[in-house]
Parts: sequence; C-alpha cells; structure tokens
Amino acid sequence: MFAELQTAGRGRLGRRWEVPTGLGLLGSTLWRPDVPPARAATLGQAAGLAVLDAIGAGARLKWPNDVLLGGAKCAGILLESALDGGRLEHVVVGIGINANQLTDDLPTVDYAAISLRLALGRPVDRNALAAALLVGLGRRYEQWLRAPLATFAAWREGLETLGREVVVGERPGRAVDVEADGTLVVERGDGSVERVVSGEVSLRG
Repeated sequence: MFAELQTAGRGRLGRRWEVPTGLGLLGSTLWRPDVPPARAATLGQAAGLAVLDAIGAGARLKWPNDVLLGGAKCAGILLESALDGGRLEHVVVGIGINANQLTDDLPTVDYAAISLRLALGRPVDRNALAAALLVGLGRRYEQWLRAPLATFAAWREGLETLGREVVVGERPGRAVDVEADGTLVVERGDGSVERVVSGEVSLRG
C-alpha cells in the first residue's frame, strides 16, 4: 500500500515525518513469515537491501534503518511486528523514500537529508521506483527466508556505518562490526566493547 502524502508519519523514537503530496514514495507491506519472533527484526536487513536495489548505485545503509546518498538521508525503514500466543503473526515493513522533494520540501531535522531528485539532478518516476522497490522486496524476502546468512552478508557489505566514528546516545566510539541479529558492535575509547541492540546512531567524520 502506497500513500500520496504523509501528515502524521512516525519514525524511530516516535519522531514525526511529514511529506508533501506527490513528492515521496511512502509504502507499507505486510509479511507473515513462519519464523521465530526473535528473527523478525532481521527482516529490516532484507528491506534495506531492497531499497538499495531500487535506488541504485551510490546508496548506502546507516545502522539500523536509514538509507544514505552522499552521506545524507534519503530513505528510512520502520518495522512493527505482532505476536499471537507467542508466535509471530505478522510484520509490517514501512518504507519512506524522499523522491521528488526540493530543498524547501524536506523536513527541518538535525541531520542532513536529501531526495533522489536533488541527488540525481532530475525528477524521479515514482511509479517506476515503486515497481522496482516491490520487486526488490519480493526477491530479498525470499532470500531472507532461504539464506539468512547471505542476506546478512549483503546487508553488512552495504553498511556505511562500519569503520566509522559514531555517537550512540551521547557516547562516542567506533563501529567495528555487526552481528547476524543486527547488533552493532562499538569499541569505546577506553578499549571496551559494547553491543548495541537498538538506539540512535550519529556518524562522525
């Protein structure tokens, strides 16, 4: 399901995300994988790769759920899962891509944001982008079901975060690795290692 505008969108940490009519690609897909509930969060790896597939060369992933072009955010992914008697009932994967916004159309946020139009220097065909995204989602979902380690390896390769100086919460460190369940491994300045399951990460340098 795709929407033409977003007036009360919700991102990570409950942030509002508004998109003017006809400028973004805003969609949600419903999946019912027969997998343990703990594995549901890794579906975000497949979704991230599908967005990279749709956008094309130059796009990179920022842990845990953003997509970057030239170091600026152009897309975000949000997963919500539901349980029924301890079993995974479904996962909703929401994806928002900045498609045809100009600078004044982008929200005022505390990080760099960009649209595909601004990055490419030309308008984007949102129908073609939606079709490419749906094809990518289907392909990456099947890979995620059959070969989760291959999905993880491709996701890890696409991460801009690794090897970078980061701030997690308010604490600086260096992102040295990720684990198969999506956990980010951060090395602190004192040599200690922290495994971050979720949180807000800023890239430095």
